[in-house]
Amino acid sequence: MSISGFFRRFFKSPVLFFGALCVFGFAIPAAKAAWTSGGPSGGYVNCLAMAPNPEILFAGSKRGLYRSLDGGRNWSQTNFPPVSVYTIWVGSTVMYIGTDIGVFTSHDGCETWRYAGLTEKVNSITVANGAVFAGTGNLTGSGDGASIYSSKDEGNNWVKVLPESLTAVSALLVDTNDAMTIYAGVKNGDGLRKSQNAGKSWYPVRIADLWSQSVVAMGMSAGGSESPTIYSICLNFFNAFQGDVFKSTDGGENWVSTIIPWLSLNPPWALAIDPNDSDTVYVSTHYSQGRLYGSNDGGDTWTTRVQGLPPSVPSGILIDPRNSSVMVGLQEGGIYKSEDGANTWYESSQGLNNADILDIAVDPDSSGIVYAAVWGKGQHLTRSTNGGQTWQTLSGSPTYFRAVAVDPQNPKTLYAGKSLQPESLIGHYIYIHRSTDGGQTWQSIQIVNSSDYVVFECDDIWVKPGDSDTILVAGKLETLGNLSGGIFKSTDGGVSWTQTFHAWSFTLCSAPDDPNE
Repeated sequence: MSISGFFRRFFKSPVLFFGALCVFGFAIPAAKAAWTSGGPSGGYVNCLAMAPNPEILFAGSKRGLYRSLDGGRNWSQTNFPPVSVYTIWVGSTVMYIGTDIGVFTSHDGCETWRYAGLTEKVNSITVANGAVFAGTGNLTGSGDGASIYSSKDEGNNWVKVLPESLTAVSALLVDTNDAMTIYAGVKNGDGLRKSQNAGKSWYPVRIADLWSQSVVAMGMSAGGSESPTIYSICLNFFNAFQGDVFKSTDGGENWVSTIIPWLSLNPPWALAIDPNDSDTVYVSTHYSQGRLYGSNDGGDTWTTRVQGLPPSVPSGILIDPRNSSVMVGLQEGGIYKSEDGANTWYESSQGLNNADILDIAVDPDSSGIVYAAVWGKGQHLTRSTNGGQTWQTLSGSPTYFRAVAVDPQNPKTLYAGKSLQPESLIGHYIYIHRSTDGGQTWQSIQIVNSSDYVVFECDDIWVKPGDSDTILVAGKLETLGNLSGGIFKSTDGGVSWTQTFHAWSFTLCSAPDDPNE
C-alpha cells in the first residue's frame, strides 16, 4: 500500500484525511512557505541499526527515520513519515521499519516507502528463512492481544504464528548458528519463547524462578562456535525496578544471572555484544539514572562507561564489526560514539535535528543570536550566533529548561525556567534561573518556598520592555493530589514575588505598542 493510500484507508473523511496529511507532514506546501531544520542537533532516539555496509547507519526517532552515510559523523532525515520508529531491520536489498502504526518497507535504501500492514505498534522485527517476523504490543503499559506475526511476501500478507495473547513482544533474535531457531522476548508469562522450526511452533523457556519475567532485550554472540552465548535482559513483570542480565551457553535451555547488584533501582534496558569478542558486553539502565555498563569477562564483572555521556537512558547500542567502536542512541540527548571500548564518549549527532525545543528567545540587539531551551536529561540551554546555522551548548546552564527569555534592556541577562524533576516527592523551592553574562554562569531566583508542591513547571517568562525589574513567570503547580498553576510577578528584579493569577498558564506576551497590556 502506498503512503497516501495508507492515510486514505485510516482517514476516510476528506476533512480527516486532509487533517491527517497536515499532522503527518504530507500537506501541500503553501506558496512562499519554505522552512528548513536548523538544529540544534540531538533529541530522542529509540533505536539504532547498521546496514551490511557499516558506514550506513540508521536512527529511529519519535519523529521519523535518520540516516548516516559516513559511519555516524553526519546525519540527515529521510523522507520516512514523521512517526515514532521503534525497530529497524536492514538487509542487502530490503529494509523493514516497525512503528506505532505498523510496518513499512523500502527496496531502494529508504528513498521510497511502502506501508506493509499490521496497523499496531511493532517493537521488534527480524528476518529468517525468507520470512519476516514482527513482534507487537505495548511495552510500557498493560493489555493483551500482542503476538508474533510472520510474512513470506514482504509484508503483503501476515499470519499470526504465536497463538497465545501477550502484553508485548519486545525482542526477536535469530540464532547465529541455526536460522531455523528463533527466540522471542515477551513482556509477560515466562519471558521467553523459542522456536526450532522457523517460527511454525513455539514453546516457553523459563529464565529464572525468582519472579514472573519480562524479557525486554536479547543478544547473541557471533556464530561459528559450538554454542553461541545468549544474553537476556529480564525484568520482574510485577516490579519494573527489579531486573538482571542473564546468559546462556546451551541455546537458552539453562540460564545464569550475572548478579549486578546496582540494577535494583535502575533496571537494565538495552544490550549489545561485541561481534569480535563474545566476552565484551554492554548494558544500559533505565528510569531515573540512565547509565551504561560494560563487561570484558562475559558478565562476571561490570564497570560504568559514562565519561562524556549525559545522564540519559541509552535506548540503543550499536557496535562496529570493523573496529569494535561503540555508538549509543539516547532517549534524551541524541547519539554518542566511543572509539576506546566505551571508556570515553563524544557526541555524534550532527544533522540529527530531533531535539525537543520548548522555547526560543532572540537577542533584541542582534537577531542572529538565538537561545533555545532544549528538553531532556543532561540537555542544557543552547545558543546560536549565526541565526541557527550552528549551535553551541551552554554547558554551565542547568538542564530540563522549558522557557527562556532575554532582558530587552540588557541582552546579556537571561532568564530560564525548568520543569522540576524532584529527587524526593515534597519539600521543594520553586525557582527560575538568571544569568548576567550571556549564559555562562547562573544563579537561582526563589519564587515560592513550599513544602507541598511536588512539581513546578515553568512554561514562560516575560521581562517588561523598559523596566527590567518587572518579571512575570507562568507555569503549572502540582501538589499531592491537586493540579493548579498561575502567574507570579516581581517588580524588584526577582527579590520578591506575588501570585497574580491562579490557573495553569502557558504563554505570556504584551502588546507591541504597549508593554502594560
